[in-house]
Amino acid sequence: MAHLPFHNDTVSLNHIWYQSQKNMIATVCIKLGQHDKIAELTTSLLGDPLKIKPMKDPERPKRPTSGYLYFCQDARPAIMKKMSKNNTKLVLGDIAKALGRDWKALSDNKRKIYEDKSKTDKERYEVEMEQYNSNH
Repeated sequence: MAHLPFHNDTVSLNHIWYQSQKNMIATVCIKLGQHDKIAELTTSLLGDPLKIKPMKDPERPKRPTSGYLYFCQDARPAIMKKMSKNNTKLVLGDIAKALGRDWKALSDNKRKIYEDKSKTDKERYEVEMEQYNSNH
């Protein structure tokens, strides 16, 4: 795991370097009275910034699942089955719209079941984060 801090530090330094060079180009353009050339010179001299993402710690606990996502896990198979019976092409956007519509129409008693699952998962996450933070 020693490579994780090194990689993330490299990402930060690359971002700082790019921003400092961009600021220098902007300062020179402003001093020369060429405000309209800042973007053009930045892209021609620096190019696009590198798209390096910081790495995530694989040992970090997974975030808690929301009540809505627990509902989606339960309701998605039934919605997909209903859509396939209607000879409707299964489109991810349509499934998501149906899930959202059903979640809004859900009674408070049924919604509470999913909210309780979410609350339990949040408690699990908090305990695991305490352990994680005490070890790091």
